[in-house]
Amino acid sequence: MRQRKRWSARIAGAVVAAAAVIAIPGGMTSAMADAPTAGSVTAKPQQELPQGVIELNPGEPCPYRSLCLYRDANFQGPAYAIAEGYNVDLHDLPCPSCAWGPTMANNVSSWDNRTFMTAVLTQDNGNWITLQPGKKISGGPTEDKVVQVTWDY
Repeated sequence: MRQRKRWSARIAGAVVAAAAVIAIPGGMTSAMADAPTAGSVTAKPQQELPQGVIELNPGEPCPYRSLCLYRDANFQGPAYAIAEGYNVDLHDLPCPSCAWGPTMANNVSSWDNRTFMTAVLTQDNGNWITLQPGKKISGGPTEDKVVQVTWDY
């Protein structure tokens, strides 16, 4: 139940942030409205994640009804949770500290399927791995070649 509340809290936070963008004229966020003027340094905007994806803290457990992917074996390192049923291209998930490029594509070593659906993990060579509901894989030779997640209904 605690994990469901955490997921709900993150979703609620995203909704509040989206509402703030809509509420400010010109689509500026409050941070943009208060930003220093030209010539001063501003923070780099965070890359928007695909719908149904949240970033986890390194090593954070997988939330209920999510498929989680971790850069390192044993469910460690940078990680993301994909909500059940959302198709995701791993090229859209940033990973600046990954060895094989700046995204999670070809860089995932651990998977945890806490959904009720079979995840289809498509590799860069067109082959795929199916990960049944409630199953995990970690540290094998093939799961780190995955570039896309889809679902078998």
